[in-house]
Amino acid sequence: MSGHGVWARVGYELASPAPMFYSLSGETDFRRVVTLVPLVSFASESVLGIIPSFSAGAGFPIDLLDGPARLGLRGQLGLQWPYVGVVGGLDVMSGTSSLLLRGFVMLQVGL
Repeated sequence: MSGHGVWARVGYELASPAPMFYSLSGETDFRRVVTLVPLVSFASESVLGIIPSFSAGAGFPIDLLDGPARLGLRGQLGLQWPYVGVVGGLDVMSGTSSLLLRGFVMLQVGL
């Protein structure tokens, strides 16, 4: 498992009904980890584009390539301005003999 470095995430989210968001994303470290993440989150509205939208969510990351597939739990918090945001969270992944904790902070760009 990669300890740190550059990761990329590509995903899609759907809001219905507001303020709930449902997303599905794929994340990779470009070497040996590919993670599929279904996530449900709640988000506030941004105020005049000045005060960011705040979100909190939970999901189930699934590691696909780093050894046998592993299922985990994710807690995630975010701040989002219209197209740019910061997302951070913690994954607790099941392992063969112990739990794996993986924290992250990401810059997010929305299209």
